[in-house]
Amino acid sequence: MTGIVESSIGRMVVTCALKKKPAKGMVYFLHGACDNGLGLKSWIDKKINGKFAFSHFPVMYPTSPIKSYTLHEGKEEQIWFDQLSLSPNSPEDWGTISSVGTELSRIIRNSVKQSGIPPENTIIGGFSMGGAMALHLGYRFQSNIAGVFALSSFLPPDSRLFEDMELQTLLNAPQMNTAQPKGDLNTYAKFPKLFMAHGHRDPIVPLRWAKSTFHEFRRRGVDGHFYTIQNTQHTVSKQELTLLHKWIVDTLNDKTKAEEATPETE
Repeated sequence: MTGIVESSIGRMVVTCALKKKPAKGMVYFLHGACDNGLGLKSWIDKKINGKFAFSHFPVMYPTSPIKSYTLHEGKEEQIWFDQLSLSPNSPEDWGTISSVGTELSRIIRNSVKQSGIPPENTIIGGFSMGGAMALHLGYRFQSNIAGVFALSSFLPPDSRLFEDMELQTLLNAPQMNTAQPKGDLNTYAKFPKLFMAHGHRDPIVPLRWAKSTFHEFRRRGVDGHFYTIQNTQHTVSKQELTLLHKWIVDTLNDKTKAEEATPETE
């Protein structure tokens, strides 16, 4: 069953849990640039030949605001943030990332309040630009969630997010006097699990950019998995979605102990 929910930033498409029981977790899936929640859901379902659905976890597909997009000569598009160029050396649109991240976080908190599902049973992810936005959302705005996934996505190596993560780790560490050895501060890192996957023939976002991003998260103590999808360009494949489905089930089952089925197919 699919429904539409109006949110403060746009329409959000919801794929309901397959079992008619109270939901035990929540999954948010953010679309790429110049798309919307319904478009992403339709695309994903077509790729997996059925529905990307779970027994006890509804899937939410938010839609981004409409903003001027520099890469499309300033045309108004549905994007999570602006990009001056598609490059790891391009500066981040930190102002928009912060404002949209704050609003997405508010939507998630309201959903938590209404559903009773704790944030610890929530996973946030996305494709391409949506994956980059999910990384900011899950490691800055909602770092108490269960996991984050990013498909065909990257962040600049000097992303401000990494500075924020290091600050969070320092705040988690016990107070020490200057004479004490600091040891490995990553021991005190408390971040969501990470799933990243990328097509090895991606001509738009090269594989090395994604691997570099994954390395930056691992350096900061994040528990993660990276999958290179062979013979795949800037898209998602059924193999990739099957791996992601299993990871979501395993990650949320660690929290909820719910039994999950395989993806529903026609």
